[in-house]
Amino acid sequence: MDPAIAEFRVGEFAGATYSPFTDDGLSLNLDAIGPYAAFLASKGLHCVFINGTSGESMSLSEAERKAITERWVAEGAKQSPRIRVVAHIGCDSLTATCELARHAQEVGVDAISSMAPVMLKPTSAAELAGWLKHVCAAAPRTPFYYYHFPAITGIGVNPLSILRAVEAARIPQFRGFKFTDYSLFDYERCVTHAGGAYEICYGRDDALLGGIATGATSHIGNGFCFMIGPFKRIKAAVARGDLAAARKEQAMVNRVVEVMGDPAFGSGLAASKAMQALRGVPVGPVRLPIRALDAAAMTLLRARLDALGFFDWCD
Repeated sequence: MDPAIAEFRVGEFAGATYSPFTDDGLSLNLDAIGPYAAFLASKGLHCVFINGTSGESMSLSEAERKAITERWVAEGAKQSPRIRVVAHIGCDSLTATCELARHAQEVGVDAISSMAPVMLKPTSAAELAGWLKHVCAAAPRTPFYYYHFPAITGIGVNPLSILRAVEAARIPQFRGFKFTDYSLFDYERCVTHAGGAYEICYGRDDALLGGIATGATSHIGNGFCFMIGPFKRIKAAVARGDLAAARKEQAMVNRVVEVMGDPAFGSGLAASKAMQALRGVPVGPVRLPIRALDAAAMTLLRARLDALGFFDWCD
């Protein structure tokens, strides 16, 4: 493995960013990415995971995903320290996924990541590893992370078996997972596999404390983009042995997650994207068929958050 690939790490926190749209949700608003990058950098967030689930990747065209990637690389480079960019490039089409991987490497992302196809799904770890090998061959100089998110993809292949199949397939730039699942049993098996050789980034904000207890040192989540403070405090409390303080912060995170998941707001993604706007970084609505929050719903969301003391707590 290339030493630069072997040494790359997502690091402690990476924000899963939202794709910025115009008010009608039909076009990209790329000019929002500069202020977005500056906001995240001001909060001490120096790695982003773009075009993922929060970024509505499967609702974007290939050209749109390329444009977002190019702008994030450019705007991330303007921050001090530079914001590192991990680009999700997964599609149902293998050729489109490989093209996005090639493009991401060409424009200078730090790493790429991919879900497997979600329509005609791989049924075994060997099938999945074969698909990943083709994708990685399109960007051989770029670290790669498999995006494990069974609740979205419906792909129930055991994650440890995926690591073993990747090793058998000899994919040199494979660095680990974005592991978005509540199974801490499976997570522990991946974290400790091969003596901890892989970076298994934990991706459940509402179970971050459990992830840390199971061995997580790297995390990717959309909540970091608009409320990074409590997550930093959870890690600091664990480090000093104050489990009660860590639990208190995690409980507050979960109350916020409960608010965002209220059916009154339709989709949790729509509510969480609105949260980014409430933090002063408007990134537009979600794209159809998801329904964006109207003015009444935004007022209700702010009121619910005020009742929790969110705006004094989130940083």
